[in-house]
Amino acid sequence: MGADLERVLVTEEEIHAKLDELAQFIATEYEGKDLLLVGVLKGRSW
Repeated sequence: MGADLERVLVTEEEIHAKLDELAQFIATEYEGKDLLLVGVLKGRSW
């Protein structure tokens, strides 16, 4: 952990597991349909 972190709220493994779960849900729900996803990234501007 970095010096400025107190604790980890969500582990890398938990994130990967949730992404796998979400991917399976989307694959099932939208099978045979067109799907458009738009991602929005918010970063810091120093």
